[in-house]
Amino acid sequence: MTWEIKQILIDIATDAYGKTPDKFEIEIFAQERKTFHGQYNPNKKLIQIYNLSRPTEYVISTTIHELAHHIEFTTYGQTGHSKRFYGILKKLLETAVEKGYVKYNTIREKTDSVDLAQMEKYYGKIKATYDETKDKNKDYTMMKVKNSYEIKEELKARGFFYNKQERVWQKKILKTDYNAEKEKIEALGNVEIIRMDFDNIQIDACYFIIITGNTYDIKDKLKQNGFFWNGSSWVKKIQAKDMDKELHFIKKEKLNYKISEKNPCNKKHN
Repeated sequence: MTWEIKQILIDIATDAYGKTPDKFEIEIFAQERKTFHGQYNPNKKLIQIYNLSRPTEYVISTTIHELAHHIEFTTYGQTGHSKRFYGILKKLLETAVEKGYVKYNTIREKTDSVDLAQMEKYYGKIKATYDETKDKNKDYTMMKVKNSYEIKEELKARGFFYNKQERVWQKKILKTDYNAEKEKIEALGNVEIIRMDFDNIQIDACYFIIITGNTYDIKDKLKQNGFFWNGSSWVKKIQAKDMDKELHFIKKEKLNYKISEKNPCNKKHN
């Protein structure tokens, strides 16, 4: 997802300010943080994003917030949460809405909308709406190929690159070329192909839930819920979007747990 999000931010900033933004890096972590969703490191010009279990539009709005910090810092040499910052944020969000990346009424409903309330205090609500003429991605889609280790060289030759976050090979192509490309990739081997249109981007990161403590009395229920024993703890691989559902079960059973982006299991369980 890192590549897609970075391209979105570059696209938004370029349209908003008429030029490509200063170079920045982005890191997306499959980690849940309680006090913040993202942060910007001005020394490294690095945007870091967490809490991928939230709806995708919320995650994108967080990246736009951090992009505003990047633009303010590279323009003025410092950044904070001043009136100037919120002016930059509004300009970026207006562009994002026009290009179809977020819907303003949707992101205003998120629980961490204090920054949007502050922006509205200074500059009022965003009134922009989707403008198809500004949507450069409407004709493109992203092809993602899973279970493709044996054909990775062929994928490289066809212009695919490896996404470490999602463990897939992917390529941006025209929608009109999708079916022909899909047939060629399927002919290379037994792979799983996923299509992701840019107007329906979904975060697809993985977490590993690790149950700790005394679990003997509940081991059968853990098995029934998809957990398996790795020799020292019960583990389950989940999609970020399923986090709330999994935590509901864990908290109901009063289990001790931790969440990791790394697989703690033996190779035979990967």
